[in-house]
Amino acid sequence: MNSKCQQTLIESEKDYPSTWAAITAIDPKIGCTPETLRVWYQKYLDQQNPVKIQQISDQEKMKGNPP
Repeated sequence: MNSKCQQTLIESEKDYPSTWAAITAIDPKIGCTPETLRVWYQKYLDQQNPVKIQQISDQEKMKGNPP
C-alpha cells in the first residue's frame, strides 16, 4: 500500500505549496496518519538517492562484519 500512497503524494505534490501541505491533504483520502505518509515518502526519497543507497549498503556490511 505504501508505494501507491507514495505515488499519490508524488503526483499531487505539485498542486500544494509544500510537501507537508500535500501530505496533510492526502492522508485522509488514503487512511493513514500524516506522519506515516511522511516516513514512507522519506524512505522513497532515500531510495532515489544513490549516495544514500551506498551509505545504507556500507552500514549493512559493517553490521555483518564486527571487528
